[in-house]
Amino acid sequence: MAEEAQGASAGKEPAAGTDQTLKVDGGVIGSQVAVGTKVIQIRADGLSTILFVDSTEAPVTRRTLSAVIPARRNLVALGRERELVRLADAVARREIVQVYGESGSGKTTLLLHAAGRGTLGADTVPRCEGAVLLSARGLPMEELLQEIFLATYEAERMRLPAQGERRRLLAALRILLVVDDLECSEQELNEVIDSLPHSTLVLACSRLTLAGRGCTVGLNGLPLASAQTLFRDALDRELTPEEAAQAKRVWQETGGLPSRLGLIAAFLQEAAEHGIPPEVPPAAGLGLLIPKLLKWLSDEAVELLRALLSAGSAQWGEDLAACLRPDGAQSIHALVRSRLLVRDGSRLRSADGVAEALDAPDRNMVAATAESVAAWLRAATPADVAAETEAVIALTASAIEARLHREAVRLARAAAPRLMLGLRWRAWGRVLELGLESARASKSRKDEAYFTHESAVHAYCVGDFVKAAALLSAAVGLGVRGAEGGSGPGSHPQLRLQRPRRRRLLPLDLDRRRLLATRREQGQFARFAGDRHHRRTAARHRRLAVGAAQDQTHGGAAAHQTRHLLQTGPEDVREDRVHRPRRPVGLGPADILAVDVELDRVRPLVDLLEVVR
Repeated sequence: MAEEAQGASAGKEPAAGTDQTLKVDGGVIGSQVAVGTKVIQIRADGLSTILFVDSTEAPVTRRTLSAVIPARRNLVALGRERELVRLADAVARREIVQVYGESGSGKTTLLLHAAGRGTLGADTVPRCEGAVLLSARGLPMEELLQEIFLATYEAERMRLPAQGERRRLLAALRILLVVDDLECSEQELNEVIDSLPHSTLVLACSRLTLAGRGCTVGLNGLPLASAQTLFRDALDRELTPEEAAQAKRVWQETGGLPSRLGLIAAFLQEAAEHGIPPEVPPAAGLGLLIPKLLKWLSDEAVELLRALLSAGSAQWGEDLAACLRPDGAQSIHALVRSRLLVRDGSRLRSADGVAEALDAPDRNMVAATAESVAAWLRAATPADVAAETEAVIALTASAIEARLHREAVRLARAAAPRLMLGLRWRAWGRVLELGLESARASKSRKDEAYFTHESAVHAYCVGDFVKAAALLSAAVGLGVRGAEGGSGPGSHPQLRLQRPRRRRLLPLDLDRRRLLATRREQGQFARFAGDRHHRRTAARHRRLAVGAAQDQTHGGAAAHQTRHLLQTGPEDVREDRVHRPRRPVGLGPADILAVDVELDRVRPLVDLLEVVR
């Protein structure tokens, strides 16, 4: 994120616990988010650092929840009356409800119709504090529970309580929770239910996983009468006997799925507008509907559809999709009207069969889409980027597949810090993996060092300390090799050592000095004072700490030496013998902060020593 660092002030880093400050243009320099006692902050060089705060939990307050859920009103739910009544009765009894059915069966539409009728509202559930609608598409279970917490509680200064405290607060809720696109196993579903024991849950899934703990509402195809009504409304006239028989064959061919029947209805409407005598297509000709619809669209709309298909079947937000073309909003309206794009709540996805009917996006299309999305990401807020996780990851993977590694790196560098601040930590890790793969393929040492360092921070945040230590030591090695490259894009100047009196101490360094002083008072270092062996070991560790980052001849041995330093720990280092005059410089863990270097040469080593603490 060097482009974001330009122009940033060179002041002190904000202390842990300060307010999260996001620039108006979407910049994330200086922003931080906290979970438990860990604070992750983005520095002016674009790298993340981990700070620690006291164990006192940050205060949280209950949000004021809406009593209703945004819904579709004044629309008739064709063929779903029985399912709506069953859903309403179960909610009134405060039962857990699972709505299940295959893709295209109308689960989201059913929930929106139920909300429009007032079925999914706080007034229909006894002693309910409010109603919440969430989409769980692509979210692991822990992040779904985190989203429920953020929708119902407000954490001061974006400092979230630890996981155990969040679970306790969720258990106290009495809400109506509607979760769409939930894909989970029976065990994970039970975890959600057990986390909200006093709440009423309505969950939409693709398969049945609720084992005897509530009410299930299965969605199959629409009945024949509903399909004929749909065609009759599209034609704006009664069906002829031949058309009625043809409609029956089409209904059998499609299994009555609302998504397929809706596409046929859209074809009939478009045909009438283009002066073509509309008729129900034969079952054998269903595959020709999409090419015909595409011919009736403008070139701009077709190009937008191809751009969206650069991310495969991923869902897009309307704002992000509209930024891909100058007339994006008009093209989206035309695509939705023709049913080639389907609205799932506030999201957009391509209809079934569209990807097969269109030519695969070429390399230039993927590159242009990646550039537009990267520009949007750099100006977006973490919450907006978190909502576009699926599209961003899919597009980055497509760019790598098309060997567009520079574009993939730009996407990953723009998305990674915002996903971290948006608390999408699994997606954050996935984007870092893709970015690291692209950086290695493009042979960019600077980008490889960035993604290696950020992957180490991610590993530390999720509790994989061994992986974090290995990645941080690898980041140190990458910095050394970058210095060998001369003045190229991935090169950095050599380390410049300062005397301790000129050292700028970080808050963590001060905390560590206080800790060491306390331990000395307790006599924990007394056994080292007269032990010649431990003095020699401490001196060797001091040489390794700088040697891994300074001596070019170490190369691949840097990782092994740093791991050895990690295993032994900083307690073995005597602070009172850090610098010895007229001898090769050897620095202890605290004094490694004395190293001053341009750009991000020393940052991985600093964070490595912070992790050791």
